[in-house]
Amino acid sequence: MPIGCRSAAAGAPWDLEQALGQLRVPIRAVTLARDTAGPAGALRALLDKIPQAHAAHVTLDDRQLGTRSDHFAWMKTPAAVVATLRSASDDAINGDQISQRD
Repeated sequence: MPIGCRSAAAGAPWDLEQALGQLRVPIRAVTLARDTAGPAGALRALLDKIPQAHAAHVTLDDRQLGTRSDHFAWMKTPAAVVATLRSASDDAINGDQISQRD
């Protein structure tokens, strides 16, 4: 998502940009170090649209994943991605603050 791009949901009766701006939820965002289809910059642009959320952005590399950190390879061995997302869920359930945006 290019910076400055407005998000729209076709047929939605609400303003998606405004709704994103009002979210106050914990977010654990995961990118993969070699993922050119879902780059970290695009994710950061999306997180910038959710300024009131408690967001943490984690980038996983080949070593952490146990496989190539591209857009698809992690799906064959998803344990590291699941553990990263689960730890955020556990933090939210236990009332712990999720770390700040990077």
